Amino acid sequence: MNLNPQTKISAENYLKWTEILEEFGICTDTIPRSLLETRLRMRMNALGFENFYHYHDYLKTLGRDNLEWRVLIDNLTVQETRFFRHPESLSLIEKFLHSNQQPLHGKTPPSIHAWSVACATGEEAYSLAMVINKSLQKITSNAFFGITATDISHSALTTAKRGIYHRNKLTNIPYHLRDEYFIPLNDDNYQIKLALRNRVCFSKLNVLQARNAPLGQMDIIVCQNLLIYFGPDKHPLILDALVTHLAPGGLLILSISDAFNCSHPALERINHEDTLAYRRKADL
Repeated sequence: MNLNPQTKISAENYLKWTEILEEFGICTDTIPRSLLETRLRMRMNALGFENFYHYHDYLKTLGRDNLEWRVLIDNLTVQETRFFRHPESLSLIEKFLHSNQQPLHGKTPPSIHAWSVACATGEEAYSLAMVINKSLQKITSNAFFGITATDISHSALTTAKRGIYHRNKLTNIPYHLRDEYFIPLNDDNYQIKLALRNRVCFSKLNVLQARNAPLGQMDIIVCQNLLIYFGPDKHPLILDALVTHLAPGGLLILSISDAFNCSHPALERINHEDTLAYRRKADL
């Protein structure tokens, strides 16, 4: 396959690519230019385009839900995730639900709403669902919970909705939770049980446009390993969107690597081992 390795994106054209990709929530600042060029050339070669200008102009004529945009975004996004990836964050959620039952009060029936940001293929969202479900079972018998899980990758969301994972993906899941929430399909693959899948709503969303999305108020928001893919100039925009959808008293969990990039007057830091977390202050 000839990917025309001599062809480079010019400085002028690179700026145009930056603008059009950021509309889909992809920050080119965190993608090495050589990798960006390689991934774009793969699609150009498949479609018969000889230079970046023509491919760029072609994409501009397509609707946002066009198949080519979906394929390109999947090629450019990193979907590294796993079940129970950060146990300390999940233990904080358990502690939050048990020691501070405020989110359950004043609601009929009592309920918890959570948002998994940049959920990729669903492992984080389902881990969150398992932890919340087990915690609520210990608190009350009639509580409802729902999780909104968003990502920009169509194929990742398709995988997440199916809830089917290879047995190697289940390594970090405690055995009692495997038995309770998974059913074996064959020797190699397991599926999340329908009752838990029904608690998670997967949806396509560009986090840069999340502030005005109809998400409602969340009691818990988990946004880990995302800000590192955006330049510092985008961090305040994303953080403001998260705070907008976080209910007063709600819990926001970020990544430790975000510690020097996050500051918002509506948030107060929560101390928990190896976890960067905040509580939204009560509205004045």
